[in-house]
Amino acid sequence: ELVLSRYGDQHPKSISALNRIGSVDLRTGSLEQAEEIHRDVLEKTRSLLGQGHSQTAYATNGLGVVLLQQGNYDEAEALFLESINAYEALQGADSAGAMRPMINLALAYTETQRYDEAIPIHDELLRREIAAMGPDFWRVGLHYNNAGLVYQDLRQLKKAETSFRNAQEVIRKAWGEDHPGLAYSTN
Repeated sequence: ELVLSRYGDQHPKSISALNRIGSVDLRTGSLEQAEEIHRDVLEKTRSLLGQGHSQTAYATNGLGVVLLQQGNYDEAEALFLESINAYEALQGADSAGAMRPMINLALAYTETQRYDEAIPIHDELLRREIAAMGPDFWRVGLHYNNAGLVYQDLRQLKKAETSFRNAQEVIRKAWGEDHPGLAYSTN
């Protein structure tokens, strides 16, 4: 309210505050409200900053996440692809920005059992993350774990085991033996 009254509803700070409210709604399960807010954020961001801005790419991915949670896979996929393309044009293919919607796209493909499309994305995410941050960066463990989940769904248990073991090794190195993230990759 304070930000809105100070800057108006078309200011980047107001839009950012609105985005945070939508994120809270998403986390608390208020999906319809989160969708409404994220659609408004995307519309305002596009209008204010244009299609080729990193905040627009971020807002595009954000709405995609809400729609993914709602099971609206087709629209979510389109938004993730749009966000990936925008980030790659703005920041390069190996940017952290581009990887965020790629993770979500792979999740959408996994949720819809499009495993043949999810696996190459996981492979590409691993390649990009290792190239950018090194093999012991914590997100490398996340990518290994996510790939393991796909292989587990496919009943390719040797590949799943290898991916999960790689995830554990990276997480151990990155965060230590007692981190809760280690338990996630051992389930």
